[in-house]
Amino acid sequence: TAFPTKEELAQYLENLELAKARDHRRLGKELQLFTFDTEDVGPGLPLWLPKGTVIIEELEKLAKETEFAAGYQRVRTPHIARESLYLTSGHLPYYADSMFPPMELSDDGKEQTQRYYLKAMNCPHHHKLFGALPRSYRDLPLRMAEYGTCYRYEQSGELLGLMRVRSMQMNDAHIYCTEEQFAAEFKAVNEMYLKYFSIFGLGKYQMRFSTHDPAKLGQKFVNEPELWKKTEDMVRQVLVESGMNFVEVPN
Repeated sequence: TAFPTKEELAQYLENLELAKARDHRRLGKELQLFTFDTEDVGPGLPLWLPKGTVIIEELEKLAKETEFAAGYQRVRTPHIARESLYLTSGHLPYYADSMFPPMELSDDGKEQTQRYYLKAMNCPHHHKLFGALPRSYRDLPLRMAEYGTCYRYEQSGELLGLMRVRSMQMNDAHIYCTEEQFAAEFKAVNEMYLKYFSIFGLGKYQMRFSTHDPAKLGQKFVNEPELWKKTEDMVRQVLVESGMNFVEVPN
């Protein structure tokens, strides 16, 4: 690794030492926050010790209080679901490699088996909750939030402490709103991010604005070119008008 000046090299070496001192894997063990048992529990599946659990519960309490004040309603969903849910939502064809293999189960003693998957994302379950009751435009915007436990079969080489795991508690939300309400809702979400950044002293950030690839419509992306353009234009406008630091990344 080369640097234009000795000062930059010295700063790089200092950063390496700081990174070692702040390595959460070492701190987690020394402070008795969490542990891993790759032999019996499995890799990428953290076990939280009492001191670590206190931290988790305080973070969840902060999030729940913040979301309650912002008009979110809390929901809960199961850890597993039938294959048909993820086929309908469109997730399975693209995320199957990142999901744990299915379980073949016989429901209610019937001979025909059903395939069940561990939940890798909360989205399909929340859409089912939205559709479970009659809705009026007067109900919008409707904001649902859940600390849902999700499971993703990350490859062994991708696992890294708590940064890349196979079991996580994902603080997830879905907002159902009209097109006219979109800008205000999206802006409010970004402001919530910035509030958390301020609380935890995260002064440097960059939002990633991912856009679709017109060449892959009907494949990786839903074949609705006009809707894609309209939605991306709305997202971009809010980011620019809000003065958010963001980078636009195609495909």
